[in-house]
Amino acid sequence: MLLENGISGIEGMHKFIGELESHFNMAEEARGYEGMIWLAPIIFRISDVGSRRFNFGECLNYLGHKYGVDALEKYGRKLETVGAKWRRVRRVMVASLTDQERDYIPMLIKIINEIINEELQIALSLKALASGRLK
Repeated sequence: MLLENGISGIEGMHKFIGELESHFNMAEEARGYEGMIWLAPIIFRISDVGSRRFNFGECLNYLGHKYGVDALEKYGRKLETVGAKWRRVRRVMVASLTDQERDYIPMLIKIINEIINEELQIALSLKALASGRLK
C-alpha cells in the first residue's frame, strides 16, 4: 500500500474526517487568503486530490481503450466520478467560508465517507484485476 508521510490515502481521509469532527476551523485554514480563497492551502490541496483522481481515471480509460480491457475503462469512469466528488468537497469548503450561518461539516463528512468507500472498492478491484482474479 502506498504511504504518504507514514499513512495511506484511506487512513489519511479517515484522519481528515476525525479533524473535521473534532476541531477543524475552515476560517482559520483560509486566513490570509480571503480575497483569493481558491489559493488557500486547504482548498488548493483538495483541488489537487480531485484532479489526481480525475487524471488517473482518464489514464485508465485510455489504457483500457488502447488494450481492449473493459474493466480498466469501467474503473476509469468510476475514478473520474470520485474526482468530481472531491471537487464537490472543495466547493462545499468554499461555501462554508461565504455562508458562516450554516454548519457544512456534516455534509463534508458524508461526502468524504462516500469517497472513502468508493476509492477503497476501486483500489481493491484494480488490485484483483492486476493479479488476474478479475476479468
